Amino acid sequence: MNCYIPSNFDFEKLFPDCLKYRDKYYYFIHKIIEERIFDKRYEKDSFIHLYSEVIKNIIGVRIFYKMRYNLLNKNVIEINHRYSDILHFSKGYRLTDTFSGVKHKKVNIEDEKILQRVNRYKLKLTNDIPEGSEYKFLYNNLNKINIDHLEALNFINQNYSFDPYIFNSFKISIDYINDKSFFFVVDNIAGRVHTNISNLSRELRPFLNFEGKPLINIDISNSQPFLFNTLIQNYFVKYPQHYY
Repeated sequence: MNCYIPSNFDFEKLFPDCLKYRDKYYYFIHKIIEERIFDKRYEKDSFIHLYSEVIKNIIGVRIFYKMRYNLLNKNVIEINHRYSDILHFSKGYRLTDTFSGVKHKKVNIEDEKILQRVNRYKLKLTNDIPEGSEYKFLYNNLNKINIDHLEALNFINQNYSFDPYIFNSFKISIDYINDKSFFFVVDNIAGRVHTNISNLSRELRPFLNFEGKPLINIDISNSQPFLFNTLIQNYFVKYPQHYY
């Protein structure tokens, strides 16, 4: 499993006595980075609210508190102790200035326990997708989306290398789609579906394709009234006796 950490984060130098826990540190830092990129509620300098119970289940309860203390003590992260209900009243975390303003590097997680637990958690999220043909259709077709990886990387290298924040966000978004590492989240309130594709910046959308075929974007003005009118018309065609 690939994770992303700041390029200047030297784990062996910072934590020489914790080498056997390296992948757990990598995973925790990666989650702070990942949530900022894919959750559009967060801004550049926001504290990222991580549900600690999920993190504990993946890396272990005992190491979680020690790791958090060590990262804070070495000035790698900051913690906002004001709980938020964004994610089950979780604390907020963010990288310090030393590590937040640099490009990321990709690292490989090899810890088998982490890999197994992450896979179980992803399976649970998949099983939690609401029933309905529309969700099944969207989920099944999501894996047919591809991205021109090389061209997309060339584009951000040429246009965004000067801005680590945008570059990192675009780079990880591109890599996730190329690696078929998709997420599929349904809003419990409106039923809206959030995926890597729906969250993708418009600058990167021209590099997408569906089974090798180019995609186009159509934005229908006032689409909700238009679709509602269509549904009403179809309803009264089917049930003319209800029309008065």
